[in-house]
Amino acid sequence: MATGKFGAGALLSLLILAPSTSAQAPLRSITLYSEPNFQGDQLTVTQARERIQLGWQIRSVRMPEGDRWLVCPRVEYEGNCVILIKSDPSTRFFVGSVRPRKNADLPPPAPGTRPEAGDPGPSLRGAESEYFATPMLNGQRALSCDSGGEGCARDAADAFCNAQGWPRAVFQRQEQIDGRHHLTDVLCARQRN
Repeated sequence: MATGKFGAGALLSLLILAPSTSAQAPLRSITLYSEPNFQGDQLTVTQARERIQLGWQIRSVRMPEGDRWLVCPRVEYEGNCVILIKSDPSTRFFVGSVRPRKNADLPPPAPGTRPEAGDPGPSLRGAESEYFATPMLNGQRALSCDSGGEGCARDAADAFCNAQGWPRAVFQRQEQIDGRHHLTDVLCARQRN
């Protein structure tokens, strides 16, 4: 009998001393509210959702500090999408789809400063594509490949676009600077031409 009690006690102490799952990195999440100041009906999203159909307009948004979410007014990430970078107690928009940005764990760059690590650099975004004249990775110009070959440049551009939430690059060029090949003029899109 003593062995049984010792076994249960040992198990109990293991459960008490075991690290809790709440100590793990928090999940990315965005909570959309039907009323200002985080009130009313709500929907919390923790992963990409291509189709959201709510019977109400978004009036406030809560998200953990450092998260970034692409929010689109139409399903399948169409329409004039925006990137949300912080909670907002008073806003007004419709949502049809949302997805976390790959670099959501980094703070946004301050206005007028050079891009920080993880920021892809300035871009021009449309409903079906996003153009990066000088793609950035970790605060540096994105390298294509040592050889400068078109095949590996295409692979590097695809990887860059994937990191920005796009399935592929449909156009890219290379630029040689100080003997190294860098990506330039990268167009990320849903469909390859």
